[in-house]
Amino acid sequence: MENALSTNRSFLYGDGFFETFKLIKGRCERFALHFERIKHSFELLQLDWNPFWSQSFFEEKLLSESLNFKEAVLKARLIFYRNSTGTYTPESDTADFFIKLEPCVVSAKSVLYAGIYPHAKKACNFLSGIKSTSALMFVMAGKFMKQKGWDEIIILNEHGRVCEALTSNIFMEIDGIYYTPPLSEGCIAGVNRKALLLETKRFTIVEKALSPGDLIKGKLYFSNAVRGMIEGKLIET
Repeated sequence: MENALSTNRSFLYGDGFFETFKLIKGRCERFALHFERIKHSFELLQLDWNPFWSQSFFEEKLLSESLNFKEAVLKARLIFYRNSTGTYTPESDTADFFIKLEPCVVSAKSVLYAGIYPHAKKACNFLSGIKSTSALMFVMAGKFMKQKGWDEIIILNEHGRVCEALTSNIFMEIDGIYYTPPLSEGCIAGVNRKALLLETKRFTIVEKALSPGDLIKGKLYFSNAVRGMIEGKLIET
């Protein structure tokens, strides 16, 4: 007997992507940037966009579903997938989505201790910037991080340079200037990363390829849309 997972291409083939962010009283402060990334991910994956899916459509959906929780701050995940039959080659490109909400539990740590993942490297290609539901390498990196007792883990790209962390983009602050790998280095096109790049009056940020050795030359930061920017400390290379 078939169930929902037996035909869900995200489950069967990793044929989908997700968007994660924080809701405060049912609202996401930078949802316009998330919506922009959602539409770009649709283009990259050649998914058909539903014309009824406006930004306000999702904002109203999220607000409505958040009312089922007593907590004011929630972690939201929007998962999109190709809603089609077929095997590796889909028979159509229609898409669907579902929403997962849960209470937002953010670590109280002011510094995240991290090391470098040694067992696999991330490819640099047109899929690198999206949050793919095919994330097995990150699952294994997360297990390695847990075994080590770290708070974060740094992923290198196929060239051996700094790509990103398990759940974050990476920034290095050296003499008041912040450096972050460009998207061509294979990192996720993070919304908080983009917001910081747009805030030119507050920060001087340079997109620059970083080697693992660069991570000890200044102050390390991890940045994502749920916890913002938090200081990091490299404890093992």
